[in-house]
Amino acid sequence: ISDLAAALALVLGGRCGIGHGVATALVLGPVLRFNQDVLGARAEQAASLLGQTDLAAAVDALRVHNDLPVGLSALGVETDDLAAAARLVQQHPAFRTNPRPIGELDVLSLLESAY
Repeated sequence: ISDLAAALALVLGGRCGIGHGVATALVLGPVLRFNQDVLGARAEQAASLLGQTDLAAAVDALRVHNDLPVGLSALGVETDDLAAAARLVQQHPAFRTNPRPIGELDVLSLLESAY
């Protein structure tokens, strides 16, 4: 459902040295919230499989349940890393194929909400 979350995790991992899985877990909720209006039935089905009605909330609950860090800042990500990641991710194909058009400022906002 979200190639953009994986792309952001790659960029954050390369720039900040954090694990891909935990980075994905932290940015997935914000990315899903950004895309929720266009995901429609796919998001509803995935949320239902997780026993929820909102997919982003289900992902957040899983993150908390599994004792993952509360935000990127807990992993040593600095605020300048957010702007750099928002800029760098634009080169990844997932940025261009995101289901909802997205720009650098949108990505920065997503990252800030995961901070």
